[in-house]
Amino acid sequence: MKKLLFLSLFILTVCFSQCQTKPKVQGALQQARIIAYDEYSDKKVFNMHDQMYDVSVKIYNKTDLYVKYKNERYYDREVHIVVQKGNTVVFEITLNKDVFKKYYKTGDIDNRLIYNCHLSEAKDTSFLFNAEVNICEPETDNCKFFSLDFKQEGTFNVREEESSNEGEE
Repeated sequence: MKKLLFLSLFILTVCFSQCQTKPKVQGALQQARIIAYDEYSDKKVFNMHDQMYDVSVKIYNKTDLYVKYKNERYYDREVHIVVQKGNTVVFEITLNKDVFKKYYKTGDIDNRLIYNCHLSEAKDTSFLFNAEVNICEPETDNCKFFSLDFKQEGTFNVREEESSNEGEE
């Protein structure tokens, strides 16, 4: 009889403690929810003046910054590019939205995310490669498309493109 009483009290105690803490935990999880996109990466080889360069790009979620859109929060993102010749790093650079602020002619860039970055051959032979970056409003096709032409030493030119490659990956 004592065992049954203790077992009943134990079950009631556990149930009571779970019932009281569950709403608090769910509320905390809902407040802390931040949506993250999958990490994007790309690696290509480019030839300039008969020299081969390995270029890799990765886009990371910045866990300390976020963008708010329609009552949802999304991690802001940045692009990390590494250029190597053989086993030697020629240059590496991290691009965030600050790079694009002076080129962002319409809308508020602070409420947008770096969505993706694609590497391609440079159209002008004085450049090593081209990086195409989309900056988008979360969950929409409302994007701006930028083209960055990189030189061999790591400097680059930025231009906003009129082309609508918006939101595509």
